[in-house]
Amino acid sequence: MILFIVWSVSAQQCDQPLKAARFDCHPEPSVTSEKCLARKCCWQPQMRSMIQLFKNTSSNSANINVPSCYYPQDFPTYQVKTNEPTAFGQRLTIIKQQSTYMPNEILSLTVDLIYETAQRFRLRIYD
Repeated sequence: MILFIVWSVSAQQCDQPLKAARFDCHPEPSVTSEKCLARKCCWQPQMRSMIQLFKNTSSNSANINVPSCYYPQDFPTYQVKTNEPTAFGQRLTIIKQQSTYMPNEILSLTVDLIYETAQRFRLRIYD
């Protein structure tokens, strides 16, 4: 019973109804289910026949770039900790509570939103 509950929660986090909304968790070549799952990402290989790959229709070509290894909905992301107005615009401090598979991951970043002119905006992200 406990295994079923754990699997069910995990499956729900990987349930992405819009395949186009999937963000590639393993953009490097030669992705496998083992490499994908080691990153705590979702693995759902795209099943396409060779005939579908060679058809030149918009519906089939749109599915070719859907990643098989993608981030789950609950993957750790940055959250805004502070948001302060400045002379140049705004300064945000963003933090990530939990590290991921990335080596030397930076858990706290500063983001400057700089309004230079009415037509020019600069975004600076640094640690």
